Amino acid sequence: MLLRTLLAVLLPASAGAFGPVGGAPPLLLRSSDTAACRRCCDKALSGVSSARMVEGSGWWRTRGRSKLDSMPSAADVGTALGLPGPWEAPKWVWKVAWVMQKRAMPLLHSFDECAPADTCLNLNVLWWKAIAGNRKGSPTYDGGLAYDLLPPVTRGVVQFPLCWAYPNLHHQNVALRTAFIDRVVTERVTRAAAAGRRVRLVGLGAGFDTRSLRLRGGW
Repeated sequence: MLLRTLLAVLLPASAGAFGPVGGAPPLLLRSSDTAACRRCCDKALSGVSSARMVEGSGWWRTRGRSKLDSMPSAADVGTALGLPGPWEAPKWVWKVAWVMQKRAMPLLHSFDECAPADTCLNLNVLWWKAIAGNRKGSPTYDGGLAYDLLPPVTRGVVQFPLCWAYPNLHHQNVALRTAFIDRVVTERVTRAAAAGRRVRLVGLGAGFDTRSLRLRGGW
């Protein structure tokens, strides 16, 4: 149950392909690759006590979710990954933040020559990634890669150090997912490289994801 819920939250529609270049077909790493992901989950959450795995109040309840006996809190996941969890704010705060960003998106991209016809969710996620990516000293710091994908005229609102002014709401959920997937990918590829295998990594449906740039040359 723990693995299933973690993957449902942290690995939506994500996949990578690993395999020897010029050799056998690549081995796919998907959310269904339970053996590899279970080991990563168990290792990442090894410091979370069983007592704290019962989340009957706090973040999940304020978000309108019922008690999930086997699911760690977002704060516990953040602790395991070296990140703070999302703000345990009332549900209305999250809703207001969502509405404010939705209304701000057309303005943020009003001078963007490459802006799509609608500022859909993937652009929201890009802004959230830029906030987390500009936080120096954080495991999600990306050296400004996500920030560089934003419109030059308006992206200053999430530059360093302004990125630290935003409360840990939606962007922090994305930060947890980013850190978790980075750990899964790094451990899987490192293990293959240690076994003497040349590795090929393919990101599927990556959108504005910068993982291929952040992790290249790390093995």
